Amino acid sequence: MFSSVNTVTSLITKKTLAVVVVSPPPTTTIPQQPAANYTNFGTSAWTKNATIAGAGRGVSPSATGQYVLAGTNAQGTYVSTNYGVTFVRRTNVTANQNQWAAVSYTGQYMILVTVGSTWFSSDYGTTLTALASTYNNLVQCCAPGSGQYMLLFGPSIFLSSDYGVTWPKIPSMDNGYNRACAMSYSGQYIIIGTNTGATSGTTSPYVAFSSNYGASFTFSYVNASIQWLAMGMNETGQYITGGDSIGRIYIASDYYASGSFTLTQTLSNNGAIRDIRITSNPRYQVMAATGTWYSTDYGVTWTLETTTSATTTLGQTNVGISQTGNYQFISIGGGQGVWRMTPLPNA
Repeated sequence: MFSSVNTVTSLITKKTLAVVVVSPPPTTTIPQQPAANYTNFGTSAWTKNATIAGAGRGVSPSATGQYVLAGTNAQGTYVSTNYGVTFVRRTNVTANQNQWAAVSYTGQYMILVTVGSTWFSSDYGTTLTALASTYNNLVQCCAPGSGQYMLLFGPSIFLSSDYGVTWPKIPSMDNGYNRACAMSYSGQYIIIGTNTGATSGTTSPYVAFSSNYGASFTFSYVNASIQWLAMGMNETGQYITGGDSIGRIYIASDYYASGSFTLTQTLSNNGAIRDIRITSNPRYQVMAATGTWYSTDYGVTWTLETTTSATTTLGQTNVGISQTGNYQFISIGGGQGVWRMTPLPNA
């Protein structure tokens, strides 16, 4: 399937560091939503939410799309419990600038990373509570599965394996240069991209990968010019798509067993890639960059969505999709708030 694309520069080296975490759970069964009809994937119309003002910063739905957490730049934090039709502001969240949002499979667990604080909910977003100052100044978060394994991500990385009760630090990843992350549904597979070298002992940006629930990470290097900004992973961990600061897209389809990526495309507008999401059918992927981009062939080729000017030309900060991609949301800068795609029907 990938014979027509070029393979990225060979790895320079690998190194594995171990940390102590709890024992992993048994093999996880991933619950499935009804399959989507992908006929209009990437071509459905978008509608701007009338309630959420300002620049959108972070949006994430649950697997069904029923629960949605959305942030803005200085205009508040919002939760929807009706598939993004309406949003209600959570006025107790006093943070001024949101960065990233993550919602677990059912919607019970939500994480909001802001400039200067991190907020957490275990009741479907009814209440959001600020975590301790230890978890301030982060940039991303992950909560793709049941909520047992969740990740707080920034200069330091904190991994919870007990539904957010505790958040121990991963010492081997405490380097200050972490920039993008993704996790499988079970939490077994974790991938992290940096924008420069640190723990690796090199000035080249690297990829850190764990296949044992964060117990250890293996470091690999692609080339010195990559500044990773986005990582997407499908729910099993087999398919991974990464994006960098100048619109280059890289893929792996082997649970990252080879420790390498394949360069598949550079976006025509060279826009920085901010976020990547992969549906339960990994053929179908969505990306936030300068415009909203879609792939229907496992991330090999990407097409700019053109149904709505705001989603075509403006710098998207985040994209959020339900498990099958029926429900999709984009947060957009420039005062454009949060947009909702016309839902795809079931197959």
